[in-house]
Amino acid sequence: MKILFNLYSWITNILWGVVDLLPQILRSAIFKLILKKFGKGSTIDYGTYIRYPTHVRIGEHTMINRGCRMLASFHHKDVEIAIGNHVAVAPEVCFLAAGHDHKQLNLPDTAASIVVGDYAWIGARSIILQSVTIGEGAVVAAGSVVTKDVPAYTVVGGCPARVIKEREIL
Repeated sequence: MKILFNLYSWITNILWGVVDLLPQILRSAIFKLILKKFGKGSTIDYGTYIRYPTHVRIGEHTMINRGCRMLASFHHKDVEIAIGNHVAVAPEVCFLAAGHDHKQLNLPDTAASIVVGDYAWIGARSIILQSVTIGEGAVVAAGSVVTKDVPAYTVVGGCPARVIKEREIL
């Protein structure tokens, strides 16, 4: 099993390296093929890594910036990372939908879906953990670690992220 996992990792790293060499129009065509959903007008910048792309949905007119990481689960087939429409994801954001149960010595796999609502903005180098829902229009400050749901139209920040204020829309 370990050999198969290592082979899978090696092959996917090579394929992601090749995708990073392609122009954006070809990259978009590939993302339409490999992702569960890739919405019209969306962009995934170079250096982004998506493990298990069939478990990732990206809405329309969404920007995933350079160096982001999206890690879904291999063992939990119903778990996905779902990013809505008109979402801005800054550089080096990590979406971690899979993890391990620290309460047990053998660290069994755990996983739960991550959902990002429409018009949300996630700041650079933020980490979004499993089972989190980020509400519509919410803003996650740069460097935040989001461990719990974020209400719609709020600004959160910190480690762990906490509500800082309500977002005023003009």
